[in-house]
Amino acid sequence: MSVPPPHEPPPAYGPAQPAGLPQPAVPAQPYPGYPYPPYAYPPLPTNTMAIASLVCAFVFAPLGIVFGHLSLSQIRRTGEDGRGLAIAGLVIGYVVTIATIVAVLAGTLLFAWAARVVRESTDPGGAGIPRYHASAPYTTESSGGAGHPVDVVHAFDVANRVQHVA
Repeated sequence: MSVPPPHEPPPAYGPAQPAGLPQPAVPAQPYPGYPYPPYAYPPLPTNTMAIASLVCAFVFAPLGIVFGHLSLSQIRRTGEDGRGLAIAGLVIGYVVTIATIVAVLAGTLLFAWAARVVRESTDPGGAGIPRYHASAPYTTESSGGAGHPVDVVHAFDVANRVQHVA
């Protein structure tokens, strides 16, 4: 392989051409015919509903879900930016909504369990109000005709009832 003389133009980039074929010319400017590179287009606007989706996902999650779906359909139609914001609003909105539903259900079940424990507690010194059974001497049949025993509390008999249970 011989070294080309210094007055020859440098070889073109890419695969080497066999000897005898003309070498492609290396352009002097990166954009032929233009002294400066062309300026870029202005950036596309961000979809407003996508921004609202992300904000509402933290404030009121179901509204963030609605805005997220609406903004994704608008972005598909118009080509605006903001798809990532809309998806983030949807994901956060769904996660917060599901977590809220689970927390409300767990709270309701916990409250129902605590109410049941208090209602069924027979320890007068415990957390709940003592519950007297139908076999206790201070119960009477209901006057409603159903025949179910009903607790009767007399103001003068409270001390006697506590002594009976203990």
